[in-house]
Parts: sequence; C-alpha cells; structure tokens
Amino acid sequence: MLKYSLSLLALLFGAIGTLACLAAIIYAWSASSRLTHATESVFGVADNVVGKVQGRVAQIDERVQQLKITSAEMEESVKTWAKSEAQELVGSRLKVQEKAETLLEGIDRADQWLAVTESSAEMIHQGLDASQKLGLPLDVAPAQELLSEIETIQTQLQDGLGVARNISERVAAAGEEKPDVQLGEQIAKLALRVTATLGLIDARIDAADELLEKLKAGLEQEKRKIIGWIHLAAFGLTFFFFWLGAGQGALCYLGWCGVRPNKKAAQSPTT
Repeated sequence: MLKYSLSLLALLFGAIGTLACLAAIIYAWSASSRLTHATESVFGVADNVVGKVQGRVAQIDERVQQLKITSAEMEESVKTWAKSEAQELVGSRLKVQEKAETLLEGIDRADQWLAVTESSAEMIHQGLDASQKLGLPLDVAPAQELLSEIETIQTQLQDGLGVARNISERVAAAGEEKPDVQLGEQIAKLALRVTATLGLIDARIDAADELLEKLKAGLEQEKRKIIGWIHLAAFGLTFFFFWLGAGQGALCYLGWCGVRPNKKAAQSPTT
C-alpha cells in the first residue's frame, strides 16, 4: 500500500512537473518574442529619428549647393557692375542686389533647418546617453561629434549670413552711381568670402553625413547583438527546462510503472 501511494504521488508530481516545464518553455519563447519586438520598436524609433536627420542634412546640403552657384553668379555680377556704363548701372546693381538677397534668404532658411536638425541630434544624444547609463554598450561618440559639427556649421552659416547682409547694405548704399574701385574690390572680396564659407559648410555637411551613417550602423549592430542575446537566453532556458522536464517525465514514468502492478493485483482475487 505504501509503495502504491508513493508511486501515485510520483505519477502526480511527475505529470505536474512535466506540464510546468512545458509551460515554462512556451513562456520563455513568448517572452523572447515580446522582448525582440520591443527591441526592434525602440531601435526602430531611433533609426527613424536618424533617418529624418539625414533627410534634413541632405536638404541643407542641396541648399548649400544652390547657394554656391548663386555666390559664383554674384561674383560675376559684381565684376560686371564695376565695369558697366551709365545706362547699364541700374540693371547691374539690381542684379547684384538680387543675388545678395537670394543668398540672405537661402542661408537663413538653411540656418532654420539646421536648428531643427540640432534638436533631433540632441534627442539622439540624450537617448544614447540614457541607454548607456542603463548598461547598454552604445557608443555616444558619433552623436557628440555630430552635435559639434552642427554647431560649427551654425557658426559658419551665421558668418555667411553676416557677409551677405554686408554686401546687400553696401550695394544699397551705392545707389545708382557707379561703384568706385575700392568699393568694387570690397564687395568682390566679400563675395569671395561667402563662396569660401559655403565651401567650408559643404565639407562640414559631408562630415556630419558620415557621422550619421556611422551612428545608424552602430544602432543596427547593437540591435542585432541585443536580439541575439535574447534568443540565446531563450535557447538556454529551453534546454534547461527540457532537461528538467525529462527528469519529471522519468519520475512520472516510474510512478506509472509502480501503479499498474497494484491494479492487476487488486483485480486478481475477483477473477
């Protein structure tokens, strides 16, 4: 009777243990799926923000390329204005004035876009910094360098804006008279300075774009690494609970073997 009772308990607890291990394996993979989805969502948001910053940087770069053409055209217009005859002075001056105003408007628009880009880059940096403090091995250096590049571009844009405004004011002050040699040279130098500044901005934009690509690649690498660890943990738990469940299954089998003979023995006297 004692052996039968122990066998029955072994059968009962073995069955419960086997089912519990099976449930644990299912839960482990369910949790793994949820964690993987959450990781992809978090990194997807970060990747989306980086993509928007890249798009904004591309817009600024396109604007700078257009402004470089406008600046070169203004240089030629300044030379033409200085050599114009009396009947051509008004048209030449207006052309220089128009190019200067176009530069002012274009640089100001690029500066506004850059301010939005800086806000997004700051948000990326804060997110990476917070993730690093939580223990994630994310590299914040590219985000810091990106902010530094954006600050440099802002400074250069402000410099270009000031020079373009100076040109516009000097041209307006000249009125309808032919500019003297000194004024013509000053305006020509200012126009060259705008062109040089735009060239520096162009180089900084290329550097910022490279940092964004590096940042995007780093995020993708970390995402894959984290998802890999999640899957590895799920496989580890599966192996552990499978091994534990095998033991519970063996206990269940022994209990079953202990119960069956007792049933036969109990039925033999009646037969």
